[in-house]
Amino acid sequence: MRRCWTEATSGNADLVELTKTDLFSLPDWERRAIAVYGFTLGVSGSDASRIADAANLTLVPHSPRGVQKWPSPCSQETCDIYGKNSPWVGVSLSFDAAQRVNKIAVGTSVDEIPEVKRASVIRFFMGRTAQFFDNYTDALREQLFGHVEGKATHDIISGKEDTHFVYIEYDYPHSGVIVHLTVATGDPKPLDIELDFVTRQ
Repeated sequence: MRRCWTEATSGNADLVELTKTDLFSLPDWERRAIAVYGFTLGVSGSDASRIADAANLTLVPHSPRGVQKWPSPCSQETCDIYGKNSPWVGVSLSFDAAQRVNKIAVGTSVDEIPEVKRASVIRFFMGRTAQFFDNYTDALREQLFGHVEGKATHDIISGKEDTHFVYIEYDYPHSGVIVHLTVATGDPKPLDIELDFVTRQ
């Protein structure tokens, strides 16, 4: 899949495209604007569609993985990014009320089928950025982002918490990132990892 670098994104000298640069190896990464396949925070929905077309991608209404995708345009609050002839590429965009991107989510799961793994944007990541997804540990997360207490939640089944799995969220508002993990009880290796890029506070 061709990596996109549009006029809109290439004009920002401080912009870091994650498919081209190891973001987390940069000493000032927390102050840098990021792009994934050319998608940046603040871009409009129409521009997001144009960026997708230029990269042979398409915006698809968000749905559970494995559910048949719908054609673009996506007018939902959250859109998944698919290849024109391939599955989800591991990237989702969320839009605010003004239809501008306010979150770029990059995710992976241990139960992804080989076709999805081959399509994933993460295969283009390098260095510490790739390590975060491929060999995640809490120690690495704290090394990159610092220590914060996680917010843990469980599924509710028949009115009771399902203690087999826990969902943990780590918020880093000053860095503009949120980490989401799905963890099985007793297993330190996450089943699902999602890294959200949001507006810094």
